[in-house]
Amino acid sequence: LLQLGLYAEAASAQLGASGVSSEYWMVNTSAGFARFGYPWTPSHRDRLIDVLTTIADGIEAGVFAAIPGDWQSFRNTYDNCAYCDFAGVCPRDRAEHADEKADAPELAVRVALVPKPNPEPDTASNLGTTSKKLANGAEIGPGRCQIMCPNGRTT
Repeated sequence: LLQLGLYAEAASAQLGASGVSSEYWMVNTSAGFARFGYPWTPSHRDRLIDVLTTIADGIEAGVFAAIPGDWQSFRNTYDNCAYCDFAGVCPRDRAEHADEKADAPELAVRVALVPKPNPEPDTASNLGTTSKKLANGAEIGPGRCQIMCPNGRTT
C-alpha cells in the first residue's frame, strides 16, 4: 500500500489526473513482464492516510515495535527482517521479545497498521493473491509492503 499509494498520490497531484492506477511491473522475461496492481480509489487513499498518520504518531511517541514474522530457515532470518538493514543488530530471539511485549499499551498504535479486509476486487489487500508461474517452475507475485523498521516490519 505505501509504495504504490505514494506514487498514486504523487501522480494524481502532479498530473491532475482524475483516475490513477498503480502497478508493480516485473521487467524481465523470466517474470513474463507481469504487472500487479490496482486502481487507486478513495478507500485506498483513506487507508494510506491512516497508515501514514499511525507511523508518524508512532515515531513521535518513540514506538518502533518489532514484528519479525515467522522464521524462514532458508533465509536464516524472520519473514519481515529479510530485507531490513537493521536485522544484523536485532537480537536473535526478537520474535520472543515481540510476543512478550505484544499487549503493552504503548504498542496499541500498531492496531491501525493491521490490514483490514477490503471488499473491493483487485485491491492492495488482495494484491498478494495474484501470482504467475515462471518457466523454471517458480511462482512469483507482488511483495507486501512492510513498515515499522528498524526492528521489524508490519503491513
